[in-house]
Amino acid sequence: MARPRCDHRGDPGQRSRETRSEAGPTRSATGGPAMKITGWAAVFNSRSVDLGGFVEIIDPAAFRETLKHEDVRLLVNHDGNGLPLARTKSGTLRLSIDRKGLKFDADLPSTEAGRSAWEAVRRGDVDGMSFGFSVIRDSWQKSGGEVVRTLLEVSLAEVSLVGWPAYPATKAVAVPEQQPAPSPAQRATPQADPLDLAWRRLRLARARCN
Repeated sequence: MARPRCDHRGDPGQRSRETRSEAGPTRSATGGPAMKITGWAAVFNSRSVDLGGFVEIIDPAAFRETLKHEDVRLLVNHDGNGLPLARTKSGTLRLSIDRKGLKFDADLPSTEAGRSAWEAVRRGDVDGMSFGFSVIRDSWQKSGGEVVRTLLEVSLAEVSLVGWPAYPATKAVAVPEQQPAPSPAQRATPQADPLDLAWRRLRLARARCN
């Protein structure tokens, strides 16, 4: 039976690390001093694209144990050579499980890399998420002539912003900057239309000339 091609980034003796891309709904917002993105790094019970002779789905319990103890980084295209954009240990990356999948919220740094990543998400140039993992438990079965792999439990190393997602279940979107709520005085005072104001001034000037 076909087996996946692995990404060997781990230390010698470690489980082979794999990466999977997800078209997670990544959103961006500039609320506060930090640039924020949010979305899903993985979607449960959703089929991947063909990964080389098999397709893959993620069991809802696959990340349950790993989130209790793993220190996870946010990267770009699984590039572990650069500085991470966020990290669970520092609190700048927050991971949780909901009914849809593995949800993330991240505060990006005010650096060139952070600004570039946020702008790419805001523009929609990057609209996918991915995750790097080592398999602890999985299952394989053949259904209708198709080989299906189910990830039952994984050890999560990182989540990444990517441009080529393997799971096309969701779409990335950008969230505009949150505007502060108007004060009571602002709500009570209607804003004058500039064109109307100019017309009123012109009528007043004509009246004074007559």
